[in-house]
Amino acid sequence: MSNETEDQMPIPFVPSPADFEKVEALANNSCPRRYCWHWRPTNFAWEISPENGCGFLKAKLRGWKNWDKPCCRSHDAASSDHYETQDDLLKADGVDATRWVNSARKRNAGD
Repeated sequence: MSNETEDQMPIPFVPSPADFEKVEALANNSCPRRYCWHWRPTNFAWEISPENGCGFLKAKLRGWKNWDKPCCRSHDAASSDHYETQDDLLKADGVDATRWVNSARKRNAGD
């Protein structure tokens, strides 16, 4: 059954305690999913691989550094880190993005 009808707004996603446990278990250099601007679903979509959930390459952000390279958080062989904080969702969920931001800086230090 759908959470919305044609005349209703969609019900916002509210993370469960199990979602927060999975977030805590994520490695610092992994894809933070919902907490990255380029993650396409607004939920965590744990059943989707980071490669399929990341929308960075689909956006074709010409003019951005490495716009045509996949993110290292979703493609193991990639070296570009495209993590951009999704501030509204981080704030709503009460999650600190420091560990992902610091990891990004370390990866990009050699660029």
